[in-house]
Amino acid sequence: MSAAYDAIGIVTRLERAAMRDGAKPPQAREAIARKIGVSPGTLQSIRRGRVKRLAHDIFQKLSAAMARQLGREIEAAAHELAILRAAGARMDAAALVTADEAVARARKAIERARQ
Repeated sequence: MSAAYDAIGIVTRLERAAMRDGAKPPQAREAIARKIGVSPGTLQSIRRGRVKRLAHDIFQKLSAAMARQLGREIEAAAHELAILRAAGARMDAAALVTADEAVARARKAIERARQ
């Protein structure tokens, strides 16, 4: 797949993450653009699939932003798990198996990214 196609998925995921924090799509796009140092219009063009070729530096910035976002989500999940443990909550075995499988898939994805 092309970098432009991959970038569409990255921008979409970054926007969704920002919108979970309460931002509307235009504000989410502006915040992401400001953080990575590109214009909101560039992100909008990528999101709408209007970019046939993508500059390497922009793709690298998007990839780094996605890696940071994944790190934040992992930290948030770990924090939620710590709260459940501290509260002595009973944990559903099936949910724990599902979470373990997700962690294994994440490790494989990270390993592929290193290669």
